[in-house]
Order: sequence, then structure tokens, then C-alpha cells
Amino acid sequence: MKYLVPVTSALLLLAACGENEQPSFKSTIAEETNAGTTSAVTASDATSDSPAAQTSPPAPDEALTKAEAALQSDDLATAKVYLLNAIGRNPSDAQLYSKVAALRKNNPDLMTAPEFAAILNVALYQVAPDAVDGVMKMLQEVQDEQQTVAQAPSPAQQEPDYQKRLQELSAEYILKATPEKQLELCKERADILAILGEIDNNGVDIPKENRVTSTLLSFISIKNNLTSIFGNVQAVTQDNNDGLPMREKMLNAANGELTQAAYLDYSLLPAGSRVELMNMAKKAEELEKGLARAREEPVMEKIRGYYATDYGNYTAKIKSRRQIIERISEQVAQVHTPENLAEAREKLQTLAEEVSYLTGERYLEYQKFAVGRIRYVYVTYINNNCVTDEDAFRYIEGLAEIQLSLLAPEVVSMYQDILPKLLGQLDGAKRKVEAEKCLSVVEYYNDALGETRGKDKKKKTLEDF
Repeated sequence: MKYLVPVTSALLLLAACGENEQPSFKSTIAEETNAGTTSAVTASDATSDSPAAQTSPPAPDEALTKAEAALQSDDLATAKVYLLNAIGRNPSDAQLYSKVAALRKNNPDLMTAPEFAAILNVALYQVAPDAVDGVMKMLQEVQDEQQTVAQAPSPAQQEPDYQKRLQELSAEYILKATPEKQLELCKERADILAILGEIDNNGVDIPKENRVTSTLLSFISIKNNLTSIFGNVQAVTQDNNDGLPMREKMLNAANGELTQAAYLDYSLLPAGSRVELMNMAKKAEELEKGLARAREEPVMEKIRGYYATDYGNYTAKIKSRRQIIERISEQVAQVHTPENLAEAREKLQTLAEEVSYLTGERYLEYQKFAVGRIRYVYVTYINNNCVTDEDAFRYIEGLAEIQLSLLAPEVVSMYQDILPKLLGQLDGAKRKVEAEKCLSVVEYYNDALGETRGKDKKKKTLEDF
């Protein structure tokens, strides 16, 4: 066994100071030269009140006590200082070196192996003969430790654990990273697989792992592209509502990405990946519906701009609404989105309901007109009791404006109740024939050639109300 030869006891102090606190070689020589002078100090000098006497290091047993107190408080650095102080005061105590060795065993960073080896080399020549073997054993252990450290490769020289890193770079781990970091991690994964493909890969299924990487790259690319497209479509929609061709082009690109997504092997991806892309497909569908509505907006503006007139009689109002219904029906042929169709149909339904209501009101208005005429004739007939032929014919002419086919059953009954009474007041059959002609819907006359012809008589119709 090979040991270092001690040059001076000052090496003990050199080791205690550590690598960054080494005293100069000059000061060490000076201490050794003055050793004789220092040892010549008398007992009276040691007990004097001089500053040197008052600040002298603690006795070995006191230093050891303080070292043990520091250990109890887990103050390892302080414990080291007091142990080395005790060794400096009593270098022949082999137990002190054992305590330092025990301190280093669980806390090797407190003192490097070279530092402790320097202390032990000095101790070989200072401890009692029966303790030399123990110090030699400790020194051998420290030298073995030094050799192990020297032979161990540095972190830069160590071969990377590619399989461990491959396990770390799982699809789940990569997809949790930021979009920018995801592509970087995929590239690292591909590089590791390329290396493992050339060396002993210990059972790694390289083809399958390559498929995972390829599928992962495709998934990330599709997701990032769709996110970018959706953002651009929304920006165009907000900034320029007329940019329909640009929006259509972007959404066509989104459909292309979604088509590629349909061919991914989702068994190689984390759970939920398919659902994530399905949600993005729904988003694309919503944007397409928005684009379709935007295309139909000019037509919808026309439909919304149609307003019915509310002036004139019932017939004028009905006519206005029927014209709007006809125009909207023509425009609806160009509308296909459910939302716009629902809006257009709702307006058509409203107009149809208004037409139905106005038609009913017009019919009631006609009944009021007929009842008014009939009531006037009836009251006059009753009040006069006996009317002349001329009066009866004049009342019949008043009823002639009423079109019997447009009357409600109740009003027809009133009409048929008064008419026979009036006809009974006429003189002779000839007069009754004239009255019947007056009440008919057709008026007969002779044309220039003497031929009898007929024409519609002017009777009140629904269109007059």
C-alpha cells in the first residue's frame, strides 16, 4: 500500500481550510519556524491577562463537546469545524479521525476525499502505534473512493439513457406541452428512435414507436392548423364582413385538415384525442353555417325590408299583404340555411295570418252593410204600413245592391223575410217581373241589331269593403 509522506504538520490546517481557503506556503513555513518559540511560552504567560491568552482555542474535550452539540442541531458545517479544531489540538487521538470519517459517510460534500486523505496521511505519524492500523484502513477507504470518483465518467461522458427518455416522451406528455414545444419534443422523439434503431434497443418496438411519432406529428399539425384557420376566419368576419371568398377558402382548407384527421390511427394517441378533433369539426361546421348565412344576407335584407300597407279599406290591406307574400316566396327559393329559412317562413306565416284576419273582418263588414240595408227597408215598411207601388219598387231597388251569395245564413233569412212583403205591394204581374229583373245579377238589353244581351249588374262585392 502506498501512502503520502508528511511534509509538515501544517498540512492538517491546509486540509481543514478546504480548497478555497488554503493558507499560503509562506505562512505555513513561518508557523513551523516559530514552533519552538511558541512552545517556549511559560505557564505564567499562558495565564496572564494578555489578549493572546484570552482568545486561545478551546481545549480538545471542549471542542469535541461543541462538535457533538452542533451535530444534535444538524449544523454539520459547524460540527466539522470543531472536529478539525479538536484534531489540531490533539492530533494523536485516533477517535477524532473516526468521528470525521463517520460525518463524511452520510455527508460526503462536507469534505472531499483528497482533503480527508491529507489529514489521515498526517495522522499516521501522530497517533499511537496501536491506532495506526485503523488510520491506515480509513486512508485506504478514502483512496478507493478517490479512485472510484476518478474512474467514473463525467455527466458529459455518460451515455444517455435513450429508453428512459423515450418513455418520458410519451404522447400524453408531449400533448401537455405548449404548441411550440410539442414539435420540438416530437423531433427529439424521432431522433431517439433513429439512434435506438442503430443500437441494441432491448426490445423497443421501433416500427410501432415510429408510427406513434408520425401519428402524433400529424395530430399536432392538424390541430395547430385548424386553430390558426379558425382564428383567421373570425378575424375576417369581424374586420371585413364582405370577405366571403376569403372565408370560403379558409374553411375549405379546414375541411381538408379534417379529412386527414379521419385517417389517423387514434389507438396510438391518448384517450380523448378523437373527441378533441370532433369538437374542432363542430366548430368548422358552425363557421360554415355562418358563412352560408352571410351569403344569404342580401336576400334576407330584401325580405326584412318588405312592409305591408295599413291604409285604405280591408281589400287594399289584403292586397298589399298578398303581394308581399308572393315576393317573399320568390326570394325564399334562394335561402337554404335553417336560421334564415325559419325567419323567412315566420314572416310569411305572420302575413298569412294577417290576410286571414283581414278577410274575416271584410266579410263581417259586408254583413253589416247588408243588414243595414235590409233593416232600413224593413223599418220603413213597418212604419208606413201601407206603401204604394212606387215606394215598394224603390225599396226593392235598395236591396238590389246586395249580393245574396255573399250573405251569412242569418242575413239571408232577413233578406228573404222582407222581399216577399215588398213584392206583394206591387201592382200586377208586369210590375213584379220588372222587380225581379232589378234584383237579378244580370241586366239584359237589346244591342244595335236588336239582339238581346246581358251584362253584370253593379252589385256590392267584398272588394268594395
